[in-house]
Amino acid sequence: MAFGFGKKKKELEDWEEEEEELPPLPGLPEEEFAEEEFEAAPVLKPEPFIGARPEFGEVPPPRPVPSMRAPEVPLKRAPVFIKIDKYKELMKTVHAMEDKIAELEDTLGKISSIKSKERDIIEGLGALLSEAKGKVTEVSSKILKPEA
Repeated sequence: MAFGFGKKKKELEDWEEEEEELPPLPGLPEEEFAEEEFEAAPVLKPEPFIGARPEFGEVPPPRPVPSMRAPEVPLKRAPVFIKIDKYKELMKTVHAMEDKIAELEDTLGKISSIKSKERDIIEGLGALLSEAKGKVTEVSSKILKPEA
């Protein structure tokens, strides 16, 4: 079953081999135009705009230009399709992150508790230190100044 593809190609090659000569183009008119034949075009001067013309009446103020912005359309969330195994993996990751966040909250609560206890201890030690300092000052004043 032949489709004749080769035949068209052969005809095209035969057509390319035949080169026909084109006839020469006709020449331009030999007449020369004298510049005197053309009249000078009148020079038009624009009339200055002086203001509103009385025959037209009062000119209304220009109308405001309408906004070219498109009205805002609320965005709708399109459904996202993912493979089930990817979804399960994603859910495991989200749950692991939630667990870590809860663990960090507990740790931060413990640190805060320890810091408040530490602050209480430091305040207590500061009170003990000032009490000891007062007693030492009292004893040193009694020793250095005998009572008469």
